[in-house]
Amino acid sequence: MSEFNTRIIKKVQTQSLTSVIYDQLEDMILTGRLKPGERINESKLSAQLEVSRAPIREACRQLEKHGMVQILSRRGTFVANIAVSEVKELYDIRASLDALAAEKAAVHATPEDLDEFRNILKNMHEAIEADDAKKYFQANIVFHRTIVRISRNRNLESLIEGIYNKASLCRKTNLLLSERMSISYRQHKYIFKAIEAGNPMEASTQMKHHVIEARDALLNTLDSADIDRDDLVRELAPR
Repeated sequence: MSEFNTRIIKKVQTQSLTSVIYDQLEDMILTGRLKPGERINESKLSAQLEVSRAPIREACRQLEKHGMVQILSRRGTFVANIAVSEVKELYDIRASLDALAAEKAAVHATPEDLDEFRNILKNMHEAIEADDAKKYFQANIVFHRTIVRISRNRNLESLIEGIYNKASLCRKTNLLLSERMSISYRQHKYIFKAIEAGNPMEASTQMKHHVIEARDALLNTLDSADIDRDDLVRELAPR
């Protein structure tokens, strides 16, 4: 029995360590410290963290399941690239899932939830005033994930998180310039007003319009820059 308990404890410790490493790698990918196509050096991480390579490999396997890295036989683990041809597919999925989340959020939102949205929108506005794209991006992510959480649908939350993470791999920074932030902020206000009014259909419609407009803005940007649609998009985020 003692030996069994020891094995269980070691397994829990490894799982906890894997979770910590997963969170760190995810943050490094989403913030751009690890670039699309960049190799994740397991040996270097193992030495830096003073841990074995096993929890690092397990964290990478979990990241691969979410589409954030690619594990190539005999070559290693690389931060995933998102082909431009995938962008429309990702946004089409996002439009449907986000619209459903907004619809359900309009039904389930409490006064406390609405206050939370007001604080997020305040942060967004402050970011625009300060021309702080990073702060706006962070508040934007919180806004969308709050809607998903308030939808009270755990399966939806699980499905959409993977889409958000994969989309974040190719965040197009020029979409977060002041003009784009202002447009995005206005659209978020429309979504909030519909949720605040308890209008599921309007919330769904506004959300779908928001996501599709963001998709079209990105594709138009790629066209105007004369970028081949088969090239790899470096950055794109939940907007």
